[in-house]
Amino acid sequence: MPFGGLQFGSRQYAARRSAAVKAARDRLMRQPGWAAAQVEVHEGQEIIRKVEHPQPNSPERLERALLMLDTLARPHLKLITDIDTLNAFLIALQEWTEEVWTYYKGLPIRVPMALGEEAKLIQARAFLWRNESYKVLKMVQEVTKPPNAQMNEPQPELPDKGETVHRAHAAQGRRVTLDRLIADGKLTPQPEPAPTVSISGGTAIINLAGTYGNVQQVIGKVEQAGDVDLQDLLSQLAKAIRDNEGLGNNRATYLEQVKYIAQQAAEPEGQRKTRLVSGVFLGLQASLQNVANLAQILTLVGPALAQHFGLGWPF
Repeated sequence: MPFGGLQFGSRQYAARRSAAVKAARDRLMRQPGWAAAQVEVHEGQEIIRKVEHPQPNSPERLERALLMLDTLARPHLKLITDIDTLNAFLIALQEWTEEVWTYYKGLPIRVPMALGEEAKLIQARAFLWRNESYKVLKMVQEVTKPPNAQMNEPQPELPDKGETVHRAHAAQGRRVTLDRLIADGKLTPQPEPAPTVSISGGTAIINLAGTYGNVQQVIGKVEQAGDVDLQDLLSQLAKAIRDNEGLGNNRATYLEQVKYIAQQAAEPEGQRKTRLVSGVFLGLQASLQNVANLAQILTLVGPALAQHFGLGWPF
């Protein structure tokens, strides 16, 4: 969590970070559902603690870290009611993300998240929870928006200069109409050709078509591993994610997770990170369970994955 370019581990960094986290916690504590959220977190963490902790830096430890992040983030979504509580949740989410990374590494003190496959998976899970928080605020705003709010939208003042004014009014009218159609779900804006996604504190320009092509190339190796059915299902899943414009820039993140599952499925049996694959799949399923066509495909992918990796179903 950068604070004005302050160096990680410095006193100034620690002081400003501590102040931001405390302010976020205080804001969330004022929400009526705070106590219930803490009970839910505690119960989830208790279940995790009853199982022996895997070795640091192991796939099993990473799966546990992802589960810990889920049990922290999910209950606190219910506390988001406005932009202030959203910002507080996002600060807390970053704190939890770094906490579970430290747990995964098995270190006694907090360390910066490094580059690598494991860090990207944790960041990807945090990205999904961040997106869920935006969805919650969007739903709250839609429910609480007055019915006549659109009628009262402020219009910009335009110069009274004959035809120029008429053209300006016409352009403004088209803009407002488009905004309303998009807000009402009657029109879906076309995605930008190169969405920007933040990964591990940096910024990467991801071309969706290129990402999809890479994913399908990896999926093709699953057939070479002898599982034509799984290859076909993963290919359908990747295509459905790519074609679902409602997912927006999140499509690149979901495709990367499908790619990871396919990579592991194509590995020799003794080299597959089986438990980690189940965790990634469950996270993907939780994120897409309300997207009808994707949820339907995932109900088929799950059992096929279980059979391929020699796991029981459901995971």
